[in-house]
Amino acid sequence: MQEKSGNPLNFKGNRAALAQLAGSGEAKRLMELLNSQGGVQQAAKAAAGGDTKALLGMVDRLMKTQEGAALVEQIGAKAKEAGLDR
Repeated sequence: MQEKSGNPLNFKGNRAALAQLAGSGEAKRLMELLNSQGGVQQAAKAAAGGDTKALLGMVDRLMKTQEGAALVEQIGAKAKEAGLDR
């Protein structure tokens, strides 16, 4: 059975679009904001190991700021334009 192309984790064929999005000014600023909270590397490492609590907490705090929410919205719009939401 083939995997559906709508799987949000299936970026095959969209690597260039994903790389461009990750290198965008909005994505870079979002990472600056996350890094300014401190502990992002440890939270990401813990999330990779299955413990997402710290990383989700950081994202939640970021999304409660006007700038963070706007950046996420802009990145989402760019992802949709690039076809990464399919």
